[in-house]
Amino acid sequence: MNAARVPGVAGMSLRASTLAVLAIIVAACAVASPSPVGPSPSAVGPSPSPVVAEDSSGPFKLQLALPRADWHATDTIKGEATLSLVGVETLKFGTTASGPVIFSFAEVGGSRSVKGISWADCKESTLEAAKPLVVPITKQGAYDPAAPSSDFKKWFMTDPLLQLPAGTWRITAVAYVNADDICPDENHALRVSVELHVTP
Repeated sequence: MNAARVPGVAGMSLRASTLAVLAIIVAACAVASPSPVGPSPSAVGPSPSPVVAEDSSGPFKLQLALPRADWHATDTIKGEATLSLVGVETLKFGTTASGPVIFSFAEVGGSRSVKGISWADCKESTLEAAKPLVVPITKQGAYDPAAPSSDFKKWFMTDPLLQLPAGTWRITAVAYVNADDICPDENHALRVSVELHVTP
């Protein structure tokens, strides 16, 4: 006697097998798909903003600019002072022999500082409006060679890199220039300062 056949059973088995295969393929694709590489847009912080200070006197303008205000104690601090003319195309002027721009460094709320030195000798220079004088921030000052190695001025002045310990610091640029006579008195004194935050 022939066995009885149940209508639709074979079709249901075929459809179930097909669905199972599709489910396996979808799961495999989900596992194989790589996740996005790189930080999300929210993880990318804003670019640091430069810090700039300006002062003017007569035909002269002095600007001090650094690329950012936040630094680490291991960073080499970079920046520049720019002496330019306003309303004059060219001008001969007198300044100290140590240069038209002098830099000083002082700890805000602390006692550590190094003041730039201005020599009594003077010299003549020429400034053009189209060619401002750009002076990178440099160390200027004096220290006692016999001081212990823990002395801040000795450490700062003998370190070949321009670095500062952790804390808040003020960098000041001063320009003493004379537009009337080369010597002896400077009749224009320009001073600009910016503050930096240094972390360990």
